[in-house]
Amino acid sequence: MANIHIPLLPAADFELLIELIFAHTKQHVSDFLQGKNIPYTGTKETLEERIRTGIDQRAISHEELVALLDDIEGWGNQHVYLYKLTEAAVEVLRDGDLVQQQFEAKGLGHLFNDGITVFIPEQPTLASSSHNDQTLNLKFVEQRRWSELIANEVEDHPDYGQLEVRKYRTRRGRGVNSVRVHLPTGQVEVMIQTLQSGTRYDEVRDNFLAEFDWIVPWVAMTLVETAKAIPAIEATDETRNRASILGTLTGSVAAFRSSQASADYRTDGDVKNARDALGDAVVGVMGNFYWLPTAPLLQEVHTHIYKDRIGFLGERTEIEVGYVLSRIRAYC
Repeated sequence: MANIHIPLLPAADFELLIELIFAHTKQHVSDFLQGKNIPYTGTKETLEERIRTGIDQRAISHEELVALLDDIEGWGNQHVYLYKLTEAAVEVLRDGDLVQQQFEAKGLGHLFNDGITVFIPEQPTLASSSHNDQTLNLKFVEQRRWSELIANEVEDHPDYGQLEVRKYRTRRGRGVNSVRVHLPTGQVEVMIQTLQSGTRYDEVRDNFLAEFDWIVPWVAMTLVETAKAIPAIEATDETRNRASILGTLTGSVAAFRSSQASADYRTDGDVKNARDALGDAVVGVMGNFYWLPTAPLLQEVHTHIYKDRIGFLGERTEIEVGYVLSRIRAYC
């Protein structure tokens, strides 16, 4: 992968970079330090000190830390929308020469089957792409800003009496969003990294669709309604069902939830009887499901399935995400 040279980041950006890296499990940092022949065991505080010392001694660069963050992010903690691309549109994308020409026409020829190192760009930026006979992958990095409440106070005002004063600080972060097109089938996955605040995923998705419309036209994509999969998955033995919300054909809503996260609500006889009484005449609203270990899953994969998207909770691998999405598509 080609790199854009990142000069020494401003102190605030460097501290944010460290914060983002250590928001993940320390094993990522341990593996990185081991690869640099730097002692790699200890607490998070110890590993952070070794990173800082490595920076001071120029044994570690800012570029390498951003690349480490890139390796960590991208699959887990994502909200995924499933689409189906028209045959005419996917036929164009199967031709690598045509895809490369589109990159060059956009002034992005250097990013065809390559990438750059980007931390937090001012504007959403294409960071990497890959194309082969099976998939087209595009990864974008964006800057995110949100408000965080830091104080809620009551103050006396001479004219208006007591006033409730709320104080916020503006936070800045990074989002990694990606799109993957399965070229043999025309299936598309649009992935939006979990927002730091709020649930405006549709808005973020629509802005993201506009970012790559020049290569994957959104007008040629049909959204897959994942709500259809919720009752079907609920009835299988592939998942441990923590909770579900189901709608009846008359517009009522029924919710089921186990007593603890490690339990399946279907093992509660009273809950099972209530669920069975609803029968199959329901529509999915939300499913809180843990996919059980089975090849290729080596551990449980926690998902929230909504009417139009799937949320992956926690750090995940490409293999885990790909498998679970394939099962959800099958139930749609």
